[in-house]
Amino acid sequence: MNIQEFRRKLTHYFFGLGTKQKQTLYQTTDLEKIKTVLVIRPNHRLGNQLLVTPIFVELINRIPEVQITYLGKGDLSKTLFQHFKVVNRFILMPKKHFKELHNYIGVYIKVLFNKHDLVINLAEGSSSGNLLARLARAKYKVLNNKYTNQQLNINQVHMALRPIANFRKCFGLPENEPFPGLSLGFTKPHISSIKWYREKEERLKKPILFLFTNATGSKDYDATFWQEMATLISQNFPEHHLVEFLPICGSSKLNGAIDQFYSKDLMEMAKVLACGDIMITGDCGIMHLAVAAPIKTIALFKSNSIEIYKPYGNQNRVIDTRNYTPKEIVQQIKFLQ
Repeated sequence: MNIQEFRRKLTHYFFGLGTKQKQTLYQTTDLEKIKTVLVIRPNHRLGNQLLVTPIFVELINRIPEVQITYLGKGDLSKTLFQHFKVVNRFILMPKKHFKELHNYIGVYIKVLFNKHDLVINLAEGSSSGNLLARLARAKYKVLNNKYTNQQLNINQVHMALRPIANFRKCFGLPENEPFPGLSLGFTKPHISSIKWYREKEERLKKPILFLFTNATGSKDYDATFWQEMATLISQNFPEHHLVEFLPICGSSKLNGAIDQFYSKDLMEMAKVLACGDIMITGDCGIMHLAVAAPIKTIALFKSNSIEIYKPYGNQNRVIDTRNYTPKEIVQQIKFLQ
């Protein structure tokens, strides 16, 4: 058992997180009484934080004067959410709980001593998220844990959309209205305002097709796969200018065979993507950044988590690549495109 599993079991034991807790249901008119909202998602990963943004849009649409406090982990959220002016306060856990125990405990103290009108827990499977939602001082709570979701019969499985379905059910809102997409809250820049596009003439003359060739663990595809994909895409999309979108580490799986883009600045990355035409990527944080930018995103999956993490809306598509060759995948991309 690692230290995180031990911490999870400890919080379940002492705070009764394994016990069933009933979700209170409210009236739609109760939304008129809400001004301040605490959104809880204690996770530091890029993709998981971007999946928070649809609930921001939902709250802005429902509560025009809303003020949001975001409870997360690490400092990345301050960069990602800088264009959401309604997110005006951050309570951030350290990435390493036991190395910065005083800061970790300080988060719980802040939650106990600050009152909000509404608390929304986005971390269904997180012991700390569930505990913080339980401890938070608020008249209205959207608990979003496995017991309350069973109680409410929440059928939506996508990680970005399940909390919104939960929020709508709790307040008696129409459940079948279109869901907000991922967003970074900024207006799409003009392509000529971005230095990287101006550096090469072909980047301005042709639509850009980005390839992001990096992912973690079992979601990753090897260099041989991506090299074959790049050759096939070049043959099948001659009207596009191909660009390898490099990861933070700067490594290339295509050995410089096509044009490249590299940056450590997430907002620069997002704005370059927003001015492109297509992004082809595996399941990773940059996939979610592309969706939020937005750029039409075709995601390659080889796991059972498609329905939980897939890109949706904006003509985005997903391909389950299991049992397909690169040639067959590219044919599907042509069809979807």
